Amino acid sequence: MPDDFTRLLWVVMPLGLDREGRGLDNVSWVKAQLMPLRTDVTLEMVSAALNCYESKGMIVRYSVNGRAYFYAPTFAHYQGDTSREAESEFPAPPGIDDSREEQESVMTNSRPIHEVVKSASSTDSDVDSDSDAEAEEIAAAPPPNPPKRRAKRKADPRTQHPAIQAVREVTNRYPPKPIWGDIIKLLGVESRIEELRLCFKEWVKPGFNPTNFAWLFDWYVSGIPTGKRGRGSVQDDTADVIKRYRERHSGDA
Repeated sequence: MPDDFTRLLWVVMPLGLDREGRGLDNVSWVKAQLMPLRTDVTLEMVSAALNCYESKGMIVRYSVNGRAYFYAPTFAHYQGDTSREAESEFPAPPGIDDSREEQESVMTNSRPIHEVVKSASSTDSDVDSDSDAEAEEIAAAPPPNPPKRRAKRKADPRTQHPAIQAVREVTNRYPPKPIWGDIIKLLGVESRIEELRLCFKEWVKPGFNPTNFAWLFDWYVSGIPTGKRGRGSVQDDTADVIKRYRERHSGDA
């Protein structure tokens, strides 16, 4: 290539081309795609570089419906799999199938330079051949076992039961699942929500454990105990509530 700019533009060219290696044959478009902020790059420099690429067979210019385009014949071979990229918005060159396989079959004028031949160094084609062989081995290997998906747990239908929702509204939390059946049996579908709220409020006011549901199974059923329930009587009240609760349910099994 004639200069460093022409070489540099070719290096960054894949960044502006689409998944099929195509671009708009317009120097302003090429500059905007590849070097939008380079004020030292002129349209004349870009035009000269494109002409150089065309003369060496590195790009092929064509037109469809009066609009000019170009494509890099070796793009599909060197870029690898770009199937996940957005589909090309530019039409295929006339006479060439709109597929990467067709593009890969296009012969180019690329050849190793004199220094590479003289030193017997491997070319990019050798490296690509090795890569293709490795890719074929990987493709032939059996696919790994897909990870097993955990079965989704079905939601407990009792979650939306009016009794469970009433307790959740009052306490701002769901009650423990082991007692859901007892709560549903006790409250049914029509709970006296204001009484529930009052029982719970009077329960936690002196410092009783909010996760203890004696306020529901005892106070809501028998009524809130009368008398002073300050900090000094918390233990006495708790013992009395537990005692009456056990007496009431001593026959259950």
